[in-house]
Amino acid sequence: MTRRIFAFNRMEPSFIIIGEARCGTTSLFNYICENNRVLPPSKKEIHFFDYKFHNGKSWYKAYFPIKNKNKITGEATPYYFSHPKAAKRLKETFPKMKIILILRNPIDRAISSYYKQRKLSLEHIESVEKAVDLEDVRLKESMYNMLNKNDYDYNHKNYAYVKRGLYYENLKRWMTLFDDDQMLIFEFDDLFGNLEANYKRVVDFLDIDDRKMYFEHFNKGSYKNINPKFRAKLASLFEDNNKKLYKLLKVDYNWK
Repeated sequence: MTRRIFAFNRMEPSFIIIGEARCGTTSLFNYICENNRVLPPSKKEIHFFDYKFHNGKSWYKAYFPIKNKNKITGEATPYYFSHPKAAKRLKETFPKMKIILILRNPIDRAISSYYKQRKLSLEHIESVEKAVDLEDVRLKESMYNMLNKNDYDYNHKNYAYVKRGLYYENLKRWMTLFDDDQMLIFEFDDLFGNLEANYKRVVDFLDIDDRKMYFEHFNKGSYKNINPKFRAKLASLFEDNNKKLYKLLKVDYNWK
């Protein structure tokens, strides 16, 4: 309560990592927060612009540090990217926000997300194949619920293994609202395969200190070998959406 009362004296975020989940957002956020000019919030994922928007801006600001004119702050909530209301809310609240997005091969993202949910005991279905087969049934009412009833839908947040990998529509929504120079977009393998060069891009984008970093990989997941036929099935589910994404970004990630 005290933090909220004194929210007027707290920093506002300069950047937000909007997602996607299982795409390295935790690692990148930690790298940024190790910078001399960045003060972290009291928690990484605040979920204000997706399903806690009703709490108000003072509630949100209470998570950030006391004002310091020589520092910046930000947060990372991977659910923002796929939540249908988050982009508009962020634009209306902080129109000049700098946004960072990481996109991973949606096949790998879906599989990694399933095994993370199993590890957290949030997923009771015992095979990723079965979970994908049941996704349409589980999410049948999800978008309607979020748009018309409640900002939060449990199934969409936790079981949208394929749906959250259909990046095109979500990215189009964000790119419609925010200027190109407000968005920094990484491909997962490129980001972590060329960390020093890409961290320099982050430094330039956020106008923070350039310094030597030790790049530890946080929140790394692991899973068993995937049946090639199932992987091919996932590839077919994402193929058309990926093509539209490549056209939108003017780049071919060649995800297979």
